[in-house]
Amino acid sequence: MELEKFLQSVQEAYASLLKSTLVIFDQSFIPVTKISRINDLTEFILSTFRLPSDLIYLRRAMWVDTGVVGLKALIAPVAVQNESRLFIWAGVFIEKGMKRWAEVSLRENHCSHLLHLAEEISLESMQEKLEYIEQMANICKQFLQSHQYEREYINHLQWLNDAIQSISKKQTDIENGLKMFQKIDSSIEFVAYAKKVNEHKFLIQHTVGEEIKRWRQLSLHSDDPFIKFLSKNKQPLIIENAATHLLLPSFFKHPFRPLLFLAYPLMVDNELHGILFAGSFHNKYFSASTVKEIMQVAVNVTTLHLQYEKIISSIDRHLMRLSILNDMSKVIGTVNNIEEMLHIITDLVQHLISSRLVVIFIGKQYSHIKNNHLLSEEQLEDYIKHLRARYVQEKNEGEGFLLKLFKAPFGLMVEAFFSLSEKIRGVLAVHVEKEEDLKEAEVYVTTLFTISQERLKQLFIANVDEFLLPNEGREHLSLLERLTKREIEVLKQLMQGYSNREIAKNLFISIHTVKNHVTNIFQKLGVTDRAQLIAMVYKLDYMNSRNKEEH
Repeated sequence: MELEKFLQSVQEAYASLLKSTLVIFDQSFIPVTKISRINDLTEFILSTFRLPSDLIYLRRAMWVDTGVVGLKALIAPVAVQNESRLFIWAGVFIEKGMKRWAEVSLRENHCSHLLHLAEEISLESMQEKLEYIEQMANICKQFLQSHQYEREYINHLQWLNDAIQSISKKQTDIENGLKMFQKIDSSIEFVAYAKKVNEHKFLIQHTVGEEIKRWRQLSLHSDDPFIKFLSKNKQPLIIENAATHLLLPSFFKHPFRPLLFLAYPLMVDNELHGILFAGSFHNKYFSASTVKEIMQVAVNVTTLHLQYEKIISSIDRHLMRLSILNDMSKVIGTVNNIEEMLHIITDLVQHLISSRLVVIFIGKQYSHIKNNHLLSEEQLEDYIKHLRARYVQEKNEGEGFLLKLFKAPFGLMVEAFFSLSEKIRGVLAVHVEKEEDLKEAEVYVTTLFTISQERLKQLFIANVDEFLLPNEGREHLSLLERLTKREIEVLKQLMQGYSNREIAKNLFISIHTVKNHVTNIFQKLGVTDRAQLIAMVYKLDYMNSRNKEEH
């Protein structure tokens, strides 16, 4: 209502200034104001006049024919963000020297008696009135823009409030978050999220919009120009009028090339976690002027949600690992074979830290190595040679434990030198992928050594390394024979500490199906929870069996 009142008041003022009839139309030639200074002649003209369809592309005020020879009207567009939203119509005027022709034309319509209601104007006067109408259009434009900004501000504020509320109530997931993006601007037709799978691959996991449904589960490669841009610059890519732009994703093929495209890198802990991209196949420009700013806020909200998910997942994984450590402490106390003990320690530490290389040796006789395609045989031999040299140099007397960080050519190694007695010493070395994971790795290595230290001492001092692991559970079918192929896949995910939701995503099955598989696994193996399951797997040497199956 405020907008209509303002436009009406401006129109009344300029109608008096121009001494003519004025009215403001929308794009469908529907009046948005009451006609000012109307008379019988302008009423007749307006009843027959139609805006030409190509006037939507009009960018400046111009004189137009009215359908009556010699009679002219002014039309001025009110453009906001390159789009003519309204049109000002002013008239009618007799073009100088054309009064006689206008009278003849009106006589044919039985309206010649109305000609005196129109003012005859010179070229100079026509130019003056053109400038006046452009001034009016500019005033309307400024108010229209401020009105739009206010409306956008309220809408975006409401959007932001809804987004924060959904996060605080833990009701948001990526799919719903993407749907909220479409509410930011009417020009956005599709939104998608691609998760980083590894250094070379992104996977489109979620899509919103009918046109891009078929791209769900599509792989994107890191050498795609737009991914290269985002990875290098860590800045959003926004392309308006984008039909022939070189940075458009390669999977957009003609005729499905967007006219509007934007992509945002989603950074979690300064790492590229995924990519959010959106756009339109029909709109070249954003309809809202502040959309770029609010989109960045929306991306920050999404990143906050991803960060929250990562923290929750990390907490769940830590709790699971602590539970595993607790159960394994009971298993370790039953081991009567040194080789089996070292095997359990390396398996367990590799699982707890997700390490690609674990090396343990005690004295010259006992050692165990887990190398998950990190090093070649030659590189591994060279590392162990230098590790033994550092091991010999350590002078810790009696029982003790010393953690050191070694920066190898292939990455970071946490090396734990320990003594079981004055004569029995050893070292446990663990590869850590990221520097920020060092503290966590040190805690797990220290805890694991504390749990296993007493049993290791007993085994070495009593010299009972010839004893074997008890055979309970081995007299029946092996784990691989008890479980179906899909249950084994779920078991492998459980062993890595993934939640039901994460397993469902990784295996592309429903959470309900995952729960059914987990229940079946528990029943077949006679356990009641995940911690017991993982403890049993280690105790029955499942990891070794699994490696043999894979090779």
